[in-house]
Amino acid sequence: EGPSPRRCHAAPDRRAELPRLASSRSRNALRLAETGRHTEALTTSNEAVTLYRELAATNRDAYLPDLANTLDTTGMVYLTIGGPLDFAAAAAGEAVRLFVEVAAREPGAFTGKLRSAAAMLADIHDARNSPAEAAEIRIRYGVQEPR
Repeated sequence: EGPSPRRCHAAPDRRAELPRLASSRSRNALRLAETGRHTEALTTSNEAVTLYRELAATNRDAYLPDLANTLDTTGMVYLTIGGPLDFAAAAAGEAVRLFVEVAAREPGAFTGKLRSAAAMLADIHDARNSPAEAAEIRIRYGVQEPR
């Protein structure tokens, strides 16, 4: 006997809802971080990253900027809560790499976001006591020293 009609519709419904769910998780992660609920923000941000990875796997051009933004947020939350800073650097480093790719296609839309993500990555390297790496990133992406 084949799958029930209800099950046949589960996968298409999930695919249709995935962009909305990913966007909602990403926005909620930012709100949670802004209100000091960092552990919840990190969990929610990681969920958003997972969802955007799935979306980018099926439509890279459409969802890569969202994945990059969410990875940048994840790095910021890790930095805000004090670590693990290796995870912060991994998330922020991936965000920078993805923003390099999307900024190459649409410089006007993504160069500012690339610089912002690079500044976050440099700040994370400063927090990791890696000033040489932080300086190299600031120079490469034209990011100012923090004040």
